[in-house]
Amino acid sequence: MRINILWYAFMLLLLPACSPTMRVFSDYDKDANISNYKTYSWPTEEEIEKKGTNPLYYNELNDKRIKNAVYEQMKSRGFTYQNEKQPLEMHYHIIVEDKTFIATEPGGYVYPEFWQLKRTQAYPYQQGTLIIDLMDTRTKMLVWRGWATGAIEDQVSRKPEQTIQKAVAKIFKLFPYQH
Repeated sequence: MRINILWYAFMLLLLPACSPTMRVFSDYDKDANISNYKTYSWPTEEEIEKKGTNPLYYNELNDKRIKNAVYEQMKSRGFTYQNEKQPLEMHYHIIVEDKTFIATEPGGYVYPEFWQLKRTQAYPYQQGTLIIDLMDTRTKMLVWRGWATGAIEDQVSRKPEQTIQKAVAKIFKLFPYQH
């Protein structure tokens, strides 16, 4: 019985270490010459609202947070935001999925007759992904895509602005264009 208690205490300590952390990725068109562009824009509000997305994530507050974080990153790379439609246009997407983390007890039960049986625990969580796209409006082609994915935890829900800023900053570390 004592070993079972120690096992659960160990799993409680190990679970945060094994839980999915924020990971970032990017991809870009190596043939696109972004250095020719100096400005970018966002789609109109009507275009964004046509997506028919979840209002818990697609709302005015998150829209402002994401755009402000992207603005700072693009500004630091020499790009200027314009209200009018530009040859480069930013887009973003938010995806939230239900996931499960499975942990299997490595040693099996303590009782001799069950020594080979292993206990498995399932820990449900939500995984969020923020995707930022840079499109060439003339060719209607994707030029660059960066995304961050990670578990949505209570701290993320309590501090969405900080989480969004952190995710966007990590995404833009992979941004290959600089003026």
